Amino acid sequence: MDNRVTLLEDEIVTRVQTARYMLEKLGKPCDSLKLIKLIALADIYKLRLEGETITGDDYVAMKNGPAPSNTSNIIRFNSDYVDGDTLTYAGNYIEKHNTTISAKEGDVAYDYLSDFDKKCIDYVVEKYGNLSASDLTDGNGGENVHAFEAWKKHDIRAFGPGQVAPIHMEDFFTNDGPVQVDEADIERSRERYLHGNL
Repeated sequence: MDNRVTLLEDEIVTRVQTARYMLEKLGKPCDSLKLIKLIALADIYKLRLEGETITGDDYVAMKNGPAPSNTSNIIRFNSDYVDGDTLTYAGNYIEKHNTTISAKEGDVAYDYLSDFDKKCIDYVVEKYGNLSASDLTDGNGGENVHAFEAWKKHDIRAFGPGQVAPIHMEDFFTNDGPVQVDEADIERSRERYLHGNL
C-alpha cells in the first residue's frame, strides 16, 4: 500500500521555505526533531494570533509532542510518505545528514512566507532556538511541547512504534504551553479559524 500523500505545489513550497528560513535564522545545522518542534511552535504561535498556521499542515500527536505531519516527513526526507519529486525539490534547499538538517547555500526568495510568518519564526528562534530537542520535548518547565493540552489528551504511552493520532487544530486555542498570547488574541483567532476572516 502506498502511504505517500500528494501535496499541492504551494503546500510543498511553503513547508520547504518554512524549514529553510528557520534554519537560516538558527544560523547552523539543526537536529531534525528540534527543527520540527520549532516549526510547530511557530505554527501554533501564528495560529493563536491570526487563526491560521504558517505551514497549513495537519497536526498529529507523536511520542515527542505535536508535529506538523507532512512538514515532518519532508524535513526527514521520508520517502515512505513523501513522493520523489517533493523530496528532490526539498533537497534543493535543505539537506539531511543522519538526523541533522542544514540549509543549502544560496539565496532564497521566501516568496511563500508573509512578513508575519517570518516574524513568528523569528520570535520562536529568538525565544527557543537555543534549546535542545530534549529541552523542547521534555525539559524547560512549561516551555516544552508536552505542555500543550492538545497533545496531552492523547495517551501516547499506549502508542506503538511510529503510531500517531490526529490533533484538532481548535484544541490549540488555549493559553497553555509555550507561545502564550493575550486571551483576546486567542478568542479573535479562534473565531477567525472557525468562521473565516472577521
